[in-house]
Amino acid sequence: MKLTNSDTFNHLLRNFKMKTPVVFTFHINWNMYENFNTQQYKHIKNYFLSNNIENFEFLPILTDSCTDLENRIRQFKKGIERISDKYERKCHVVGYSFAGILPRGCIGLFNGDDYIKTLLTIATPHKGSQFVNNLISRDFSLNWFQIEPVLRAVGVHKDWLSREYSSKTMFDNNSIFVDSNKVGYYAVGGRREKLKCS
Repeated sequence: MKLTNSDTFNHLLRNFKMKTPVVFTFHINWNMYENFNTQQYKHIKNYFLSNNIENFEFLPILTDSCTDLENRIRQFKKGIERISDKYERKCHVVGYSFAGILPRGCIGLFNGDDYIKTLLTIATPHKGSQFVNNLISRDFSLNWFQIEPVLRAVGVHKDWLSREYSSKTMFDNNSIFVDSNKVGYYAVGGRREKLKCS
């Protein structure tokens, strides 16, 4: 039987085993996590598994009104150290939304480049969020009953959201969260024009 180039490629792809773990990190409220664990992200894991990437890990960052940025960066640090030790290698990290800031903080403050090979952030407000700036500057009290449950569901608390993700605060953070030349950095979906998130 003669194999075509396409057959050969598909055979190689099916038998390819990615050794570097892929870590998906995101904020999630404690109550949501207790009730649903990471079920809402199961389709992402299934996608990776269907593409023969078995070294895939979730790293949820559990939040409530008391978890400040440093606390969440420390949570991330513990998790990424554990995963890196498990696979005995650095990780590819995918940070979703506001959680994309945490690996950068870990790299800048805690030598996270010892555990992180690449960092891909998805819709992360690296320069602050216009949405947050609007929360700070305008009176959203009349619409807050619509906004707050959504933020709570994704593990974002309004108090630390306005305190930590304004353009001014992120400007200050960026002077501390210095990039490492040992890490590859990538960002997608950084402009959500409709929501003015980043």
